[in-house]
Amino acid sequence: MVSIDGIEVRLVNIKAPKIAFDMDGKAFKYVDKDGKQVKKVPKPKVADVWKYVDDEGKPVADFEGTHYKSKDGKPVGEFKATTAVAGQKFDLREMGYLVTNTHTYMVVSEHLKERLKELASEGKGLSFKYIGTSRGHQAYRAVVYYDIELDRSLMRLFSGDIRKNDLDEDTEAKEITADPDVETLDLDDLEV
Repeated sequence: MVSIDGIEVRLVNIKAPKIAFDMDGKAFKYVDKDGKQVKKVPKPKVADVWKYVDDEGKPVADFEGTHYKSKDGKPVGEFKATTAVAGQKFDLREMGYLVTNTHTYMVVSEHLKERLKELASEGKGLSFKYIGTSRGHQAYRAVVYYDIELDRSLMRLFSGDIRKNDLDEDTEAKEITADPDVETLDLDDLEV
């Protein structure tokens, strides 16, 4: 229990989900382009090698080529970094409902800054789905807006929208996961 202003409250963690990749115990499952399982086999004093594995997970034959994470038994390539988007008007009051702000950037562009200033006078910014430059499978909801106090354009990346959850005040709840599980890796279908 926690006390806020003398009132005892219980805190429930709210977090955005990760993509549910296939697992082999605690490790990710990897497959070739056809979905056949491969595994990294460490070799002392030499570079690790990848091998095909049998149904019991034992290495059986050498594998050369590109390995992919597996989801539902199928190979999944990594997202490509976002380089160009068409932003949609976004009511800045809605930022308070987005769950996890993992990255914040200053956006440098006088032209965009002027456009964002106009939108800020209406309480608006721009929003779009965004993939960062790091490799991986994390998609974000980007919000780009003009901050009047800082006189800067900012981009904040969020995961999860609290309004899409069942916020039942169950006294036994330990955790609420934001957004439903990701069923596909089509960026347009991801909820961020």
